[in-house]
Amino acid sequence: MKIQIPDEPTHMVTAIVAYAGIAKRLYVELEKHADGNTVDLDAIKADLLNEAKKAVPHGDFAKDEVGLYHTIFQAIETVFESVD
Repeated sequence: MKIQIPDEPTHMVTAIVAYAGIAKRLYVELEKHADGNTVDLDAIKADLLNEAKKAVPHGDFAKDEVGLYHTIFQAIETVFESVD
């Protein structure tokens, strides 16, 4: 899996923060399940997507903000995409 980092500086920072947040969430979840219980990655992904959707404003926002939100959702999808 190759983690995508955008070229545009603002989107680059957004992607790095998003990946760090996802990594922290996965670390916390894995730590909770250190006793061998199964981690529900689909539930974690769904929760992260729901939290990201809450961050998107419901009204007018600047055109450049669209790219930032896209970067966040892309980061979530990249981390949770299947590796065959």
